Amino acid sequence: MRVVVLAVARTVRTLAFLASGAALVIAYALYDDGVSGADVFAMLLVIAPPVMLWILWAALRELAELPDRLRRLPESARERQADLERLAAEFRAPARRIARLPGTLLRLRALVVAARDLLAPHAPLLPFFSVPFLTASALAAVAALVEVGIALVLLIAAAL
Repeated sequence: MRVVVLAVARTVRTLAFLASGAALVIAYALYDDGVSGADVFAMLLVIAPPVMLWILWAALRELAELPDRLRRLPESARERQADLERLAAEFRAPARRIARLPGTLLRLRALVVAARDLLAPHAPLLPFFSVPFLTASALAAVAALVEVGIALVLLIAAAL
């Protein structure tokens, strides 16, 4: 399954690169003769598909890492528990408690960020249960193909 997800992610990344390049070509064509409000709006529409494809690529990469993350979950939980116990012992020590407070709070913040995988190990699955996300991704892929075609036409016209 991981191999299939990574293959799809590579395909999405390639399409995102192509769409990003096409957006640059289209932006040059739009801004070549000056900028108007319609040009800015058109550019926002042109940028949307590559951005959506990059988001989809990141979600697919997270999804590919999910089995490894779930396998490491018990070990990660033990590590976080040990880190939290060390932090609590350090905070309870009476000597220079106020002076160590900023460093302790920073380490606590790092622990909370690291515990994200423990609290929501299924989070990478959520975008793929979202109909709006999947619809936007499909529309972005189609729009990206159209943008690449438009960019090719613009490049050929510029060469002639």
